[in-house]
Amino acid sequence: MNWAENDPPSSLESHRHWLDGLTGRLPRTRAYQNFPDPYLDDAQQAYYGGNYARLRAVKSAYDPGSFFGYPQGVRPQ
Repeated sequence: MNWAENDPPSSLESHRHWLDGLTGRLPRTRAYQNFPDPYLDDAQQAYYGGNYARLRAVKSAYDPGSFFGYPQGVRPQ
């Protein structure tokens, strides 16, 4: 599913509703990493779970300036 910035508000609301419903149907997690959700609370925990601390250490070693970062991504330590 996709939409453009110039779509009417009703279309955007419909798509947002679909995305919100998808989150509850995903197996064993609250989020799916390939569907970034800017409205998700605690995205790092939802996407990475118990692996987040280890991923932060790797991120700090290989990308300390977060060149490849985005809001829901792994943050360096």
